[in-house]
Amino acid sequence: MRDWSPIRTAVIGVGNPMMGDDGIGPRLVAELEGTVSGVDLIDIGTGGMQLVHILVKYDAVVLIDAADMGLPPGQCRVFSPGDVVSLKQTRAYSLHDWDLMRSIEISRSLGEAPDSVRIFAVQPASVEIREGLSPELEREVPRCVAELRRSIAALCA
Repeated sequence: MRDWSPIRTAVIGVGNPMMGDDGIGPRLVAELEGTVSGVDLIDIGTGGMQLVHILVKYDAVVLIDAADMGLPPGQCRVFSPGDVVSLKQTRAYSLHDWDLMRSIEISRSLGEAPDSVRIFAVQPASVEIREGLSPELEREVPRCVAELRRSIAALCA
């Protein structure tokens, strides 16, 4: 039974701004700064296993990340972790090559995952060594922010 204390909610941006469109997670978190209340905004960057230790603090989380879904650049989709199959090949020795889904899996296996986790995935145009988003993704940032706000509102409802 849940007490009636406020739901602890976080929006967490995942990604590397020095790898082009992979930086969409941190960018969208920055766009939300100062405009949403009652939600912790966290730029985890390429935090790898650090995410496991952050998830335990919340009841509800939206994770923002770039994901190749075969869509036009900037298209967004919201998933539950159970709806996603990660095809990413990771190397156990590299925290910078960590898989978002693996962090959620570990958190769940420890009994620490939030009750509600949503992944806000954005289709990149290019992921390459380059600072900043591609022009294609840059044009879609306002629409992505609007969709992200709807996802946050639905999660907090």
